Amino acid sequence: MKAYLIFLFVIGSFFQLEANTSVDSLNNKAWSVRNDSLSQAITLSKQALDLSEKGNYLKGEGNSNNLLGVFYKNKGDYNQAEQFFIKASAIRKKLDDKRGEASVYNNLMSLKRRIGDYPKAIEYGFEAERICSEINDRAFLAKVYKNLSNTYDNFKDTTAFDYAKRALNIYKELEEENNIADAEYNLGNRYFNFKQFDQAEKHYISALKYDWNGKAKIYEALANIYVQQKDFNKARLLFDTSILLKKSFNDTLGLLYSYLNLSDLYKEQKDYTTALDYCKNSEIFLAKRGGIYERVYLANQFSDLYNHFGEYQKAYQYKTEVDSLKDLLNDEAKNKQLAQYMYERGERERVEKEKFDLERQKAIAARQLYFILSLFLLLLLVSGIYYYYQKQQSNKKILEQEQQIHQQEVDELMKDQELKFISGKLKGEDTERERIARELHDNLGSMMVSTKWYYDNILEELTQEQKDTSKLKKANDLFTKTYEELRQLSHKFGSNNIKRTGLVTSLKDLSDTISESGKIKITLTSHGSFETLGEKIEISLYRVVQELISNTLKYAEATKIDIQLNQIDDELNIMIEDNGKGFDPYDPKSNGIGLKNIAARIRNLNGTFDIDSGKGNGTTAIVNIPLSNYAL
Repeated sequence: MKAYLIFLFVIGSFFQLEANTSVDSLNNKAWSVRNDSLSQAITLSKQALDLSEKGNYLKGEGNSNNLLGVFYKNKGDYNQAEQFFIKASAIRKKLDDKRGEASVYNNLMSLKRRIGDYPKAIEYGFEAERICSEINDRAFLAKVYKNLSNTYDNFKDTTAFDYAKRALNIYKELEEENNIADAEYNLGNRYFNFKQFDQAEKHYISALKYDWNGKAKIYEALANIYVQQKDFNKARLLFDTSILLKKSFNDTLGLLYSYLNLSDLYKEQKDYTTALDYCKNSEIFLAKRGGIYERVYLANQFSDLYNHFGEYQKAYQYKTEVDSLKDLLNDEAKNKQLAQYMYERGERERVEKEKFDLERQKAIAARQLYFILSLFLLLLLVSGIYYYYQKQQSNKKILEQEQQIHQQEVDELMKDQELKFISGKLKGEDTERERIARELHDNLGSMMVSTKWYYDNILEELTQEQKDTSKLKKANDLFTKTYEELRQLSHKFGSNNIKRTGLVTSLKDLSDTISESGKIKITLTSHGSFETLGEKIEISLYRVVQELISNTLKYAEATKIDIQLNQIDDELNIMIEDNGKGFDPYDPKSNGIGLKNIAARIRNLNGTFDIDSGKGNGTTAIVNIPLSNYAL
């Protein structure tokens, strides 16, 4: 049952992921085709919005609404654009997506600036600035400053310079070359619009220092300066350079403005015929890209040129069109009239949509095939995961049993070695006691016997002379009793004679025994005499080393242990190092009874105990014992 629920969860997650991926893919494609076909971009984002709403994918819904706002703004349908932006703002606020919310406010500022509602545009700009400051997003704050600069510039407020400079300073601080170039260009535009052409040219040229894909705009801006200065040859050369770059980027809107600028250039030279030709060429790009502002600009240009040719009726018709288009800027009812006005453009978009739908059907069929294959692979994956899980559980039990057996073997080996060490100590102590007893009995005893004989002879001689020998007899009796006591002591001492085997010898024996197993190699090196160690410290240190070796054998999976014993002056240092898998010494779970016992033993010897280890880095244990209190 559990496996079935897991399967259903995985299947549900897969479907949700597939739907979310489709939404993101549609929005990405919409953004990539916006310059070639705005209608196709709108269709794609609407499909993404529909999928998001059905799948309750809020992030995708917010992104789709924001993109549709941008697309309708570029199309010139500002009421629709504002509605989409407001929906996007509400969704991103619900998601607590501060960065996304600031982006929508920035788009709303651009929209309101475009329709001439500058107070509302600035209000949205301040809101975007507040959010960016709150989340400390310096890069996007610079983008907001640039937009505020453009807004203030539209109604000739010199505050535009302040915001343009703020944006430039942030980009310099962030060392973002592309954005520095864009900010230099933006500041140049501010100076151009206030007719400070020398300053404008300076900032345009600064922007050209960077490898920036907006160089076409800079060449065009410089060309406009030369038009103002009546240097038409330079201006024409720069316009041609700008057009070549825009064509390479397929910048339809940019080409529209280039041809309008060229129309202005020839009109300035009073070459109205060529100016009119560029106006007519501009209509080709206007059909692909451009909103009401571009139509107003072009209609004004046509009206002015036809007036120069004396074709007053055509001039009046275009003038009337300008007035009609301006009325449509903020009137929803008249926006419907604009849709009729753009009927021919809609016909072309319908053909493109039919082509797109055919391609989409092919893509759906391919996705269905991909889904069936993915589902089959998913079933195989779930089955494999379940089998792997069962296998892991079985292997885990086997591994635990093997570890228990291994630990029992290690414990038995350690106990055997400890018994052997204690036996060795007892045997050594017996041997030493017997040697002392022999020394007492054979050497000192024989000397006392000889002395007693001399005493006896003297007493016999003194007795024959019949002198007072009472004191001498008393001394001889005491000497006899002392000899008897010494003889008895030698027998008692000899019966329990003991000699210490020694810490180094015992540890060498332990190391050799374990190494003979072939599973691990133990190397023991020592420096010093170790002859002044007391029995207490010797046994305690043997057990400390024994416990550390036992821990390594049980848990470390090591192949090598190095033991170093160094006695320098009144301090004993022991270092035990292995090449095992290591552990975290600061993890409470790692500090078992063994390590606590070791620490307690060393504290009793007034010593210090340190562990240096890390996962995958082996373990080093260091023990330092002061020997001044334990010398024999």
